[in-house]
Amino acid sequence: LPGPTPIVARCENLQEKTLKSIDKVLYRHLQDEEIQPTLYLLRWIRLLFCREFHIRYAALIWDSIFANAKLRVKADKSVELEGLPLV
Repeated sequence: LPGPTPIVARCENLQEKTLKSIDKVLYRHLQDEEIQPTLYLLRWIRLLFCREFHIRYAALIWDSIFANAKLRVKADKSVELEGLPLV
């Protein structure tokens, strides 16, 4: 099976690294409730830019962001996205 898609890997990274370092209480709550990061982050990320731009332009922005992202599997088997800005 192929690894996670770039957006799924990014969501996992945001919860497992960024959220964990910023808000340990919220991170622990999400872990305790078994809430996967894609459950809430995909919706939030998709909403990004849709309030600022017409949907046609927002789609072009997202295509550009995801087309330039590269998955890299590190030696410890963790996945890292290169070229995808922190959302």
